[in-house]
Amino acid sequence: METLLAVTKNGIVENVIVINPDDVATIAHFGGALIPASLPVARGWNYDGSTFTPPVKPLPEIKSAQLGSIDHAYAAAIAAPIEYLGATFQADAASQALIAQVITASGGTLPDGFGWYDIDNNKVPMSFAQLQGLVGAILARAQPLFARKQTRKASIRNAATSAAVEAVTW
Repeated sequence: METLLAVTKNGIVENVIVINPDDVATIAHFGGALIPASLPVARGWNYDGSTFTPPVKPLPEIKSAQLGSIDHAYAAAIAAPIEYLGATFQADAASQALIAQVITASGGTLPDGFGWYDIDNNKVPMSFAQLQGLVGAILARAQPLFARKQTRKASIRNAATSAAVEAVTW
């Protein structure tokens, strides 16, 4: 197993080098600290003379990551399957686009025996009004999710500390 030495300056790790642990002269020359094998110490880490700690990310970077996390959770929530007419239907973007195309192309009338397929690929008979109802159910679910996303993102933008930012979750 390799022995690593952290070369530090003003409490910041500037470099990590592989050394012979018995080479006292190299250790003294670089004035660094041996890195415990269990730590993934890298450039930019802090060293207080006895303990290595990861660098603190700037608040804008933490906010950006948390905003992305909220966007990702929102996208998953609005694309989740939805219950309607006693069945579960796909509600991802492609499914929503297909429903919109069918409604638009139908002109308000669907052919006899029309049905929409549930998540298990079972045909569920539907009238035009029921197909519109599926769209309405998807929209009704999306509105509070969108409001939740906006509220969370505003909280992140207004947070003054990294702890406050990281406390805002979906």
